[in-house]
Amino acid sequence: MPKRQNVPASVKEAIRGRLKDPQLSEVAAHFFAQAGGPRQVAKMLFDEFIAAKQGSVVRQRILDMILRVTRFANEKNA
Repeated sequence: MPKRQNVPASVKEAIRGRLKDPQLSEVAAHFFAQAGGPRQVAKMLFDEFIAAKQGSVVRQRILDMILRVTRFANEKNA
């Protein structure tokens, strides 16, 4: 797992706010639509995860992405 870094609060806030930009939100929405929806994207990620070697960078990045998405969703719902 990547180590957490001391990221300034202003940078964290800028990162969190980036999906508020309608263009980026639209790109994400269109990507999910083209991929077949969230379930299909999850299936694609899982298939990539299983196909990758244990301990590989691919697996680490997929796990990191899932953790970031989960953290983001939890913060948003808090």
